[in-house]
Amino acid sequence: MAGRYLFPIVNSDGGPNFQYQQFVYSVFMALNTNRTIVLTDFNRHHTGAHHSIGIPFNTTFDSDIFNEFMPTVSMEEFRDECGSYVQNILVLPTYRNRPYSYVLHDYAKQKLWLDRRIGITIPENSIIPHSDRNIANMFKNLEHEKCVIMITPEAFHDTVRHPTDDVTESLYAHLVRTQFLRDTVSQVLPDICDGGNFVAFHWRNKTGEMCRNDNVGCEGTAEKQKQMLEILSRDIRNIQTKHNISCVFVAHSPEEPEHFLRLFRSYVSNVITMDDVTKLNNPGINFYNGDDYFMSLIEQEICARSEVFIGNGRSNWSFFIFRERRVFNRGPTYDIIEDFPSIADIVVDSYK
Repeated sequence: MAGRYLFPIVNSDGGPNFQYQQFVYSVFMALNTNRTIVLTDFNRHHTGAHHSIGIPFNTTFDSDIFNEFMPTVSMEEFRDECGSYVQNILVLPTYRNRPYSYVLHDYAKQKLWLDRRIGITIPENSIIPHSDRNIANMFKNLEHEKCVIMITPEAFHDTVRHPTDDVTESLYAHLVRTQFLRDTVSQVLPDICDGGNFVAFHWRNKTGEMCRNDNVGCEGTAEKQKQMLEILSRDIRNIQTKHNISCVFVAHSPEEPEHFLRLFRSYVSNVITMDDVTKLNNPGINFYNGDDYFMSLIEQEICARSEVFIGNGRSNWSFFIFRERRVFNRGPTYDIIEDFPSIADIVVDSYK
């Protein structure tokens, strides 16, 4: 197993799909530097229960398939190869416009997580640079080191060379959900929309999670949602007519208020959601029912296999499906930001 390793820590911020994207950035780095990637943990969404409990890579993605794309090791194998103290850390002083104090706090959190989760100790936060002017030197200094830990790979997005389109497409073709999740969806698809074609629509505009506690600035949210849904529903009905599909599967965050679905159903007929799927008494669905993390993965797999998919280009959840459908040539895909100009500005504004 001798080689050089990159261990990405991706669970510092954002929801699961943002963490998956961080893992992809770390893969870019591993490819650039000819390193073996460590299959790291993910966290549940920060709005849910037990969000700090790690989810192993191989219960989210099929590690055997990903290993066909590039060499991988588990976190335990990394520790066995590199020891219980790793001094080579890639970390930047800024992240998503957050102050240096945030990076210090996050580093302390990841230091504790590494110790508790895998028994690895890293240096104190005094190693964090105060400026990102010497990123090139940082990379050069670690070039010949065997074991490197990368904290928050997304921070390196603009400095890591991206691979060619062919390599990127191959990466996403090998980053597929576990066999159990894929089999579960294969079993329920014949019962969704009576086994016929369906349009899958991912509703995400963040108002649900941002306004769940009556936050300041959320005044008028209900009226804004109504306005968005009126326009979206018209566009979705047009897409249904264009593709001769009557049924719509709606994937949405548990944080979205219930009145959203009632309103959407008043505009569009023959709408189903995961609530309807859970009533099919499928063993896989029953096993994961109530676990938002894995039910979200099942929703994604359903959307990825739909005849037509409508998503939100500002959402990492939708982004992964856009990529997957393109890689596997799975039919028409619409981005409400790019393809629905009458609503794009309203949706973008909801992300500010």
